[in-house]
Amino acid sequence: LRSVALKLRTLYPTEAPDRRDERVSDAFVGNLVDQVTEGFKGDVGIVPRQFLREFIGQLDMVDEDADYDPALHYGFQARELTEEEQRRLHGDPAQQDVVEDDELIPAEDAW
Repeated sequence: LRSVALKLRTLYPTEAPDRRDERVSDAFVGNLVDQVTEGFKGDVGIVPRQFLREFIGQLDMVDEDADYDPALHYGFQARELTEEEQRRLHGDPAQQDVVEDDELIPAEDAW
């Protein structure tokens, strides 16, 4: 996520690239990645769509408001989670990992 965010930051169209790079610093990106993955135990495959949406939103805010500093005003809150993301956030195993005791596990026949 960190490398994707840093690449997005350089690609983001703005008339104030110095302000963008200062406000959305490497440290801010690192903190945001840590906040996003914290509840998911570092599993970055769970929340990339939310992370990217939030990150672009912060770039927009910095671009639109010269006084906005995301390091002071922003804290990631997971929203609109899928069922799998909700389970992972609460520490529940993924759906495919759940096996009932009386459920048979299929075996593959080999010739």
